[in-house]
Amino acid sequence: MLRLDAGLDQGDDEEIQRFAMARDREAADERRKMEGEHSSRFSAAIRSECSRIAELLIVKRRQYGDATTGNFAARVVAALTDLSERDANALSYLYRLGEKMCRLEALLSSGEDDVDAAIDDTLLDIVGHALLIRIIRAEPESGYGD
Repeated sequence: MLRLDAGLDQGDDEEIQRFAMARDREAADERRKMEGEHSSRFSAAIRSECSRIAELLIVKRRQYGDATTGNFAARVVAALTDLSERDANALSYLYRLGEKMCRLEALLSSGEDDVDAAIDDTLLDIVGHALLIRIIRAEPESGYGD
C-alpha cells in the first residue's frame, strides 16, 4: 500500500497545516473584502435611488400640488365617513398605490419587449406613493405648505 505521507515527519505535517490555515485565512479575508465592496456599492445604489425618488416627489409636488392637503376625494370621503381628513387622504393614496400595483402586474405579464421604462417608472411611483402615505400618517394635519 502506498502512503502519501511516507517520509514526512511531525514538523512537515505542522508546516502543511500552517500553510492550509494561512491559505484559508487569506481566502476568508478576500471574501470579506469582496462582500464589503459589494455592500458599499449596494449602499451607494440605495442612496442614489432614494435621492432619485425624493427629487421625483418634489418635482411632482410642484407640478400637481401638495400631496398632503387639498385632496378633494379625501375631503369627500372624510365628510361621508368617520375618518379624519388625514386618514382619508392616506386611504386615497393607498388606493392609488393599489392602482400602481395593478399596472405593474399588467406590465410584467404583458410579454412585450419595450416595457422596461414603464416598469421602472411604475416602481418609482409605488415607492413614492408608499412614502407619501408614511408622511401623511406621521404628521397629522400638517399641510406642509412651503
